[in-house]
Parts: sequence; C-alpha cells; structure tokens
Amino acid sequence: MKLLVFSHKECWKSKSSPTGWATDGGFAMHMDYLSKLFDSTKIIVPEIRGNEKGEVYFTNPTITIVPVKLFFKKGLLNKFFMPFWFLYYFPKFILEIIKCDAIHAPIPSNIGTVGFLLAHIFNKPLYIRHCGNWFVQRSVAERFWRWYMEQFAGGKKVFLTTGGSDEAPSKINPNIKWIFSSSLTLNEIEHKNHTRDWSLPNKLCIVSRQEYSKGAVLVIEALKILKDQGKVFYFDVVGNGGYLNKLKELVNNLELNDQVVFHGKLNHLEVLNVLQQNHFFVFPTNAPEGFPKVVLEAMSQGLPVITTPVSVLEKLINTSKSGIILKERSAVEIASQLNSLSSNIELAVEMSENGINYAKQFTLEQWAKDIGFHLEQAWNVKLNEI
Repeated sequence: MKLLVFSHKECWKSKSSPTGWATDGGFAMHMDYLSKLFDSTKIIVPEIRGNEKGEVYFTNPTITIVPVKLFFKKGLLNKFFMPFWFLYYFPKFILEIIKCDAIHAPIPSNIGTVGFLLAHIFNKPLYIRHCGNWFVQRSVAERFWRWYMEQFAGGKKVFLTTGGSDEAPSKINPNIKWIFSSSLTLNEIEHKNHTRDWSLPNKLCIVSRQEYSKGAVLVIEALKILKDQGKVFYFDVVGNGGYLNKLKELVNNLELNDQVVFHGKLNHLEVLNVLQQNHFFVFPTNAPEGFPKVVLEAMSQGLPVITTPVSVLEKLINTSKSGIILKERSAVEIASQLNSLSSNIELAVEMSENGINYAKQFTLEQWAKDIGFHLEQAWNVKLNEI
C-alpha cells in the first residue's frame, strides 16, 4: 500500500542521512515508524537550508521526500499567498494523489489542511493526526480543524488526536480516538544506563522550544530563591526559541551563570544524554500541549517530573506516580517542590523507577502498532507488521 503524507515540517538535504534528508524534533522518527506499515511512503514537505546541529535523519529506505518551497514561511504573508502557492503546486499534488492509495495529514498545518481537503475531494482513505491540544481552540483554523474532524470522522477517515483522558475526545463523534506521542524505542529505554548518584540530587533540566509559555523563566527564578536559601541547584536548558536571549539576560542579571548551561538545539540521542546527567525534569508549561514527547523521554531516563496540569500531563504523572503536579505555576512553588523532593531521596528514587517502567508502554513500536490497528479496521486492509 502506498501512503502520501502532507506535512508542514521543514526538512533539508543532508549528506549524513542514509536517505539524503533530515529534519529536527520527532517528525523523522514518526515517519520512519509509520512508513514501516506501508510498502512505500512519499512525504510532501517544505524544503529549507538545514542546520546540522540537532538534525534527525529519515532512515527508512521506503521513504521518498517530495520537496516544495514556501513563498513565505509564516505570518500574514504566508496566509495571504497560500492560495497562490496551492495553485502553483496543484498539478504536482494531483499527480501524487493519483499514484497513492491513502493520505496522511498531521495538523495543525496549512499544508496538512491542503492534504486532507484534497483527500476528501478525491475520496482517498484518510488518516489525520491532530497534534495540538484538542481541548483548546484559539484561532479560526483550530476551530475549523476540530469541526471537520467531528463532522467527518468514521468510515475510511481515521482521525486520532494526541493526548489522553478517561473520556473520549469528542461527545459529538465517537470515531475520534486518542493517540499518544513518542520518540522512544523500547531498546532505548531498556538498554540505557539509568543509574545516577542520588547522594546530592541538585541537577535539573528542561527540553523544549524556549518560549515564555514553556516556563524555563520560572525555573530560573526558582534557582535564585533556592540560592538565597543557601541551596545550589544546576539547570540544563535544551532548545532554541524566541525567548532564549531573554532567559540568558535573566541568568546574567540574577548572577546564576555558574548554575545554568544553555545547550541550544540537540538531536534525540544528545537530549537523552543530557537527561541522564540530571536528577529532575522541570516543565512548568502553560502552552497548549498535546502529548509532550519530552516528558516521556525524561521519565524513560529515570527523572522525576515536576510539571503543570496541562492536557495529558496530570493523568500521565499521577497514573505513573513518577513526579509532581504543581499546585500553582510559580517560581515559589517550583522552589518548594525541588526543596522537598531533593530532601526525600527515597521518594525521588521510587518516582525514577516508576517513570522508567511506565514509559515502556509508550514506545515508537507501540505507537505505530496502535495506528496500524485503527487503519486496518477502517480501511479493511492488511498492513505490514512492525
């Protein structure tokens, strides 16, 4: 079976990649495992000039990248010129749609939206994966995506949304199902060295795009509170973003330069290595998260997680008993929980072991198997085994 994917994820040519293409984040890993279900997979993505730092390779030889160029990457100009962009590439899209057997469109994404609308028009089997926060719609586009999914899920239209709850995602259409997200293989969890020295648990980290909403600023302020109390904690900040320079200014102003290290963008294996050097993962986000893969990564490496009750996080942490949900999103509360948890080594070690064991059920292998199950049921086909 031939799959065609429409995605907004920027990709680039890489001489180091076995397929010749790379990107960043978890997209390449997701496509590698999803493509294992199919005989061939073509992925329509915007091509940019890449950066070797933090790049992740597409490794499955059955994947073919179909590059397109964006007139403008984002903003109002991107939205204004999108119809013209669509008309320019329309013949190319139609040719690929004719040759494929099914279409996958990850959203939120303008290109993903083009993909699922074309699949709808041409009556192709369709799989949509909604990757944002299903419960929060802040724009017209987000409201449209949810409306479309609730109106049309069912039959050969398989619609999954990242997150998790004891209740179904939609009361309007029960055909919409939850799906977790992951960047971990079972081998990475079982064969990593999870041992760490708990005699002085004073190292913590965050991995995310560094925007204000992710909360690294609150962790830095908490470090200052703890330092004033005579307790020194060290903080690894992984990821780039629009707020990164302000975080660096704050660290300098609070005289915490010897306690905070900014690593910038790292690839998957580099992230795991940083996690292994730390004791706690602090993620006080209030962004519209869906299923933050990085929290699973932290759990898989044995880090107790201190986070907020956003989206699936409260259920994930409370069910696994692998961390703490903040009572309030503040530097004072973060400092208090770090102080408490670092003083209770027995509890920290128990949370560490719980996290490792719980993460084993959220692997890329299981993720692809779960998706394959839904697709086989809806499309009445037999896909390749993982």
